[in-house]
Amino acid sequence: MIRLGVQKRMGNCTVSRTYLLLTGVLMCVIIFLWKAGQDNDVGMFWHLADAHLRLAYLEGLDSENQFGPKNNEYLVRFVVEKCKYEMSQGHKPDFVIWGGDIGPHKNLTPEQLIQTIRWFSDRLNEVFENNSIPIFPTIGNHDVFRKNSSLSPINDLVETDLCRRLATDDGLWKKWIDRADESLAKYPDIPRASFSQGCFHSMLIERKQKILLINLNSIIWITTDLIVRPFEEDPFGQFQWLQSSLLWARKHKAKVFIVTHKPPGNIVFSPVTSYQFIREFNDRLVSLLRKFSDIVVATFTAHEHIDSFRVLLDEDNHPAGMLLSAPSIDSSRLGFFGTPDTRIRLYKYSRRSAGILDYSQFWLHLTHDNPVWEKDYEFRQLYNTRDISPLKFATLLDRFMVDNGAESPWEIYWDHQLGHNPDVIGVIGEVDGRCPHIQSNCRCRRICAMRHLIISNLEQCYRICNETKYSQLRTIRELSSMYSLSPN
Repeated sequence: MIRLGVQKRMGNCTVSRTYLLLTGVLMCVIIFLWKAGQDNDVGMFWHLADAHLRLAYLEGLDSENQFGPKNNEYLVRFVVEKCKYEMSQGHKPDFVIWGGDIGPHKNLTPEQLIQTIRWFSDRLNEVFENNSIPIFPTIGNHDVFRKNSSLSPINDLVETDLCRRLATDDGLWKKWIDRADESLAKYPDIPRASFSQGCFHSMLIERKQKILLINLNSIIWITTDLIVRPFEEDPFGQFQWLQSSLLWARKHKAKVFIVTHKPPGNIVFSPVTSYQFIREFNDRLVSLLRKFSDIVVATFTAHEHIDSFRVLLDEDNHPAGMLLSAPSIDSSRLGFFGTPDTRIRLYKYSRRSAGILDYSQFWLHLTHDNPVWEKDYEFRQLYNTRDISPLKFATLLDRFMVDNGAESPWEIYWDHQLGHNPDVIGVIGEVDGRCPHIQSNCRCRRICAMRHLIISNLEQCYRICNETKYSQLRTIRELSSMYSLSPN
């Protein structure tokens, strides 16, 4: 009897152990499948911008052995190698945003510019197109034959022909434009733009959540354009196409990424007023971003060469959108401001919701003999935030206005504008040029440019900055509360 009892207990023990083992294995399988599903929900994309390429053979230099400001082919080559390396580590992007400005800061002949764009396009194809990764290109103000001029229907035919050449030449952007057009074929009602005619287009990324990438030709809206042509209400019909595309996205429950070389508003680091676009165009674009803020996840910009961002506020000053500015590949000095490092940005996004999850920024450490890539930061870790959203950026801007000290968010932001090079801007009243004072004109103007995109609101903000030596702006929270508490 005793033996039987022991055997029975031993049998139960064996069953229990088997049960626990099977349960453990099952839990491991569930966790593995859950993690695999989570990983499958996370996609990546590069945002590269502002190469300002100076080809060695056009400069009479040796591209292999001569580093320096007159030859930056090596910077592009290092970028390509870094992207290849990240792919080898399992970081294959779903697509790549090219943010514009392949051309150098100086004017080139039409044929020299085409050669420059062709060389750069070949380098991107080596790593992306050859691996069937879509490239979504944007035209910049240095990508036209006379830099900073416009592509207008009434402009000279040489400039207008550039869009056609980019879209139809196999050695330029034809593969990229064709791939984007093919992505729209499934939806006959989607608004189509001819890149050949206006240098703007769209591309559809279909994962668990449809994402419509909308590329804008921002240079047809620039202020210097009035010098070469009279005012037009809607050059190339781009605004009409943009609104139709956004309406389509809303109808089909798609999310939208907008890509533009130039951002609306003023240059963030400029001590003077230098609006990017003609006022009417600026405010019309911002109004559309506000109107469709329910589907526009983010606007991706370039042009300024610095690491920065903007918050889109609605009519009641509530955060409604975010504009994320990519730093430059080019490391040329920015006039009075300083010299940026070569930097590139890799985003993580949710394939399920299209939300931006995080991004990693890499910088090229240019030692004398052996330039090396280092991870500069990951956004959420750097700013100690759990997500990336318009509200988080608005909160960060508000902290810029109330926090001070070496470890404050403002100092973190300031130290990353140019990368790891010192800022040399000479600001009146700021001894070291760092905008250290919360109420300084220097910091005040930057915050204005980062949160007010409608020109009249921006001008009003600047007036507050200029009223006294130490001006105090209201925070976004205070501004939005004023509207919330006001009577109907």
